[in-house]
Amino acid sequence: MGIAIGRENCYNPGRCMRHSRVILYREDRAASALTPSAKTQREDRDMRKYLLSAALVVVTLAVTLSSAQPPAFAQAARSADPIFGKWMMDQTKSVNNRRGDHATFPTQHVRILAPESDGLRNTLANSPTSAPEYSYSAKFDGKDHPDPRFPGKDQTLAHWHLAPDVIVRLQKTDGKTSEWVIYTVSSDGKMFTSISWAPSNPELQDVQVFTRAN
Repeated sequence: MGIAIGRENCYNPGRCMRHSRVILYREDRAASALTPSAKTQREDRDMRKYLLSAALVVVTLAVTLSSAQPPAFAQAARSADPIFGKWMMDQTKSVNNRRGDHATFPTQHVRILAPESDGLRNTLANSPTSAPEYSYSAKFDGKDHPDPRFPGKDQTLAHWHLAPDVIVRLQKTDGKTSEWVIYTVSSDGKMFTSISWAPSNPELQDVQVFTRAN
């Protein structure tokens, strides 16, 4: 099984992740001679590179494993899984860079993920006091289903629940991949992160950071 990271092919995801860390460690040492401002910019750029590498590994695994459907990766949705709950956006740590402008979010988004049948219910509100922007149900089967957010439009969503703290979503428009989204939770279960990007510009990412509200 080959995993594509950047312009290199990798056949061992664990080794790829370790290799990415080694590269970033070496670059961080080289950055130590920079001025504080330049060093901060370099570290920020390195972190974005690492997040993208990690996301690409998980997404490629999702695509590969979905075709084989191995039982070991058919994670059942459980209410105790740390990824489920109500999450409040931390606007100071979130940035929308899908257009390359590092835009901040003007309002505090609220996301609720809840297990539902053999999948989840995904609800998003643009502020704590506004009505949901959308609330849809999806199955963790890795298959393309009509996007309930845009009925009548040729757009589909596929979802994978790779682990209790990882969910991957694939969006297709007119049959072509138009967006990848990866949801992850920190090891202590207190921070939820959503990273999304379009395959045409994978280096431009929308990073949303949330803290648990319940």
